[in-house]
Amino acid sequence: MRIGSLFAGIGGLELGLERALGASTVWQVEQDPFCRAVLEKHWPNATRYLDVRTVKPEDLESVDIICGGFPCQGISAANPGGGGLGDERSGLWFDMLRIIAELRPGFVVVENSPRLAGRGLDVVVGGLMRLGYSVEGSRIRASDAGAWHRRERLFLVAWATPDANREQLRVEPKRVHAAWDGWSCTTAISRDAEPLEYGPFDGWHARPALARVDNGISGRLDETREQALGNAVVPACSYIVGCRIRDHIEGVTHG
Repeated sequence: MRIGSLFAGIGGLELGLERALGASTVWQVEQDPFCRAVLEKHWPNATRYLDVRTVKPEDLESVDIICGGFPCQGISAANPGGGGLGDERSGLWFDMLRIIAELRPGFVVVENSPRLAGRGLDVVVGGLMRLGYSVEGSRIRASDAGAWHRRERLFLVAWATPDANREQLRVEPKRVHAAWDGWSCTTAISRDAEPLEYGPFDGWHARPALARVDNGISGRLDETREQALGNAVVPACSYIVGCRIRDHIEGVTHG
């Protein structure tokens, strides 16, 4: 499978998807110079583009999955007065939707703050449904994948339904909520289960020295790297999302 990544950051989203699906990333779109340097190191064969607002769909190779975590500044709990998708940065979702509409991948993965559920989830899901995608979603925490911190994020998985009558689709609130409730994260790892049953992510077993808190951030970690890490998707979480996509491909259903 081939992956195209929007708002790629340092590549945490595509890394987990690659490992779950045996996929490869063929292009990435990212503005930040430090993040681009990280991407160039780890994905030397992928083509990189600078800006989702100006990249032309005809320049992008066809892919099976488009993934992206569009900016959350208008959505995050850290910004109580945020404007949701009306925020200039979070509104870049509509450029992501434009690219999806042009390329029509088989799957779409969207990542964002859990606050999207009350600040634009209906618009995001509705946009995908109007393009003929079925959508489901779940909140996944880093602790669901065996880490010792919470870092809850919202993930949506959309898959193409080519027989849908796009002209007649209407997004009703009940249907949006049904799409959201339809994925209870059965692929995720229970906190009561043995950690990391799904795969190659191991070594996450060390607790910090002080109970229930971390040990702070190293003074040697500069602000650029700190910001890149803070914005990054935990690869083990996107691995869980990749397993969910694999379930769809294999026709696996969960009760």
